[in-house]
Amino acid sequence: PATQVALETSGLIDDLDVDIEWANVTGGPKTLEAFRADAIDIGSVADIPPLFAHWTGTDVRIVAARETVDPMEHPTYELGVAPGVDVKSIEDLKGKKIAYSPGQAQGALVLNVLREAGLTQDDVEFVEMQSVDDAFSVALASKQVDVAPLGQTLVIDNKPGAAGIIGTDNAAKSPPDGYTILTGDNGAMVFNSALYKKLPYAPSDFAPVGFMARFPLLLVVNPGAGFTSAKQWLETIKAKPGKYSYASPGVGSPHHLAMELLKDRTNSYIVHVPYRGTAFSTQDLIAGVVPMGILDTAAALPHLRAGKLKALAVLAPRRIAALPDVPSFDETGISGVEVSAWQGLFVPKGTPEAIVSRLGAELAKALAQPDLKARLEDFGLEVAPGDAASLARFIQAETQKWHALIRSRGISAE
Repeated sequence: PATQVALETSGLIDDLDVDIEWANVTGGPKTLEAFRADAIDIGSVADIPPLFAHWTGTDVRIVAARETVDPMEHPTYELGVAPGVDVKSIEDLKGKKIAYSPGQAQGALVLNVLREAGLTQDDVEFVEMQSVDDAFSVALASKQVDVAPLGQTLVIDNKPGAAGIIGTDNAAKSPPDGYTILTGDNGAMVFNSALYKKLPYAPSDFAPVGFMARFPLLLVVNPGAGFTSAKQWLETIKAKPGKYSYASPGVGSPHHLAMELLKDRTNSYIVHVPYRGTAFSTQDLIAGVVPMGILDTAAALPHLRAGKLKALAVLAPRRIAALPDVPSFDETGISGVEVSAWQGLFVPKGTPEAIVSRLGAELAKALAQPDLKARLEDFGLEVAPGDAASLARFIQAETQKWHALIRSRGISAE
């Protein structure tokens, strides 16, 4: 519904002189049906009339509408319950399945709502809804991306689950005709083949199209944890091995492996506490349940600006534009810990070279648009365009680096 409202208010549809029938596959009953969920996190929509009307005009019942204070400063929060599900109060959600958006404020707010009702994350089953198209949808709606060159309708087909294995395998088995394009990351193209003994796909099942962007990773701490700088942090944890713990969004995530690399390079020991997604690990970092963790810029920036968390260092050779006052680890004397969560485009192996080249060229043109670049940077991304050959070389180097670390530290996602 957010994309629908943005497009309808932008004037783009009027300019194109076309009629669009909205399916709302990412909202309302369709989402609940797709994820076989009993409830869904709607987020803060009460103050956005078009979105609130969308939900109230369906068979989804809104519960838990209330005033709240959250890290993103949204005034209200709502949960939607599927038609026919017997839920009259939050307590009735015990044993139910809730679809939520990982890495966003809503995910953390779901936990708040449950906790206030005396429930924990173990009392319900969570299903992640991916939102990889958000930034691009807004850019499209404001006429900042020219989609005409391809002459095709672009459909975002999110297939979350199993550390990206489900969606990646689906793309690998698609016809190599250029009509299926995969947004691939560290996990799909590098980590998974070392973390899992058996994968239904291999990274070699794909041909790279081009590098898109990366999320720099940060060492963040709860402001009350007593850490003042990266140097003091390292001295403290080395003096008391095993006393401190760190949060990550899950085993095998870039955040988890980044901290393991940092521990390896500094010969330190911190206990790993894996969570079921960024929203949950961030929530407990803010609450002080765990004192430290690795976060990407997209997840961390709102909480850093609000003073909920504190960044000690960037896992990069230099400072980043989004946080100019936060030093890099290289500045602290710790080198070799450059890590980011990156994104590239891929197509099934066997896709004609002419099609791969065309897609790569159009990707480069899109990423060169200043307004789009600025919007993605505001979201915490570092736009880093690269062609197919450079992406292939990068993946080869990343594979050697991370597979060696995963083997040496005995890390497994199984």
